[in-house]
Amino acid sequence: MGLRGLRKQLLVNVEGTTKVTNVVLTGMMKRNKGAIVNIGSSVVVVTPSSPLYALYAATKAMKLAFPQLQTTKSLNPMLL
Repeated sequence: MGLRGLRKQLLVNVEGTTKVTNVVLTGMMKRNKGAIVNIGSSVVVVTPSSPLYALYAATKAMKLAFPQLQTTKSLNPMLL
């Protein structure tokens, strides 16, 4: 995968998730209810470390952790 492919993967898996989560979370906070359903990949826990999967696995790990971080932050903004 070339540099262009790596950048595309980062944009979709990291920036896309970040933007959508923040928009959805803002509305949930105003309504004081809601849920974030995160659909990801098992590559983070199933695939052994491999240079070929390193970036993909890292972006998927972020995709898994980010909504949890945002939920914690929204419950107690002083934490972050």
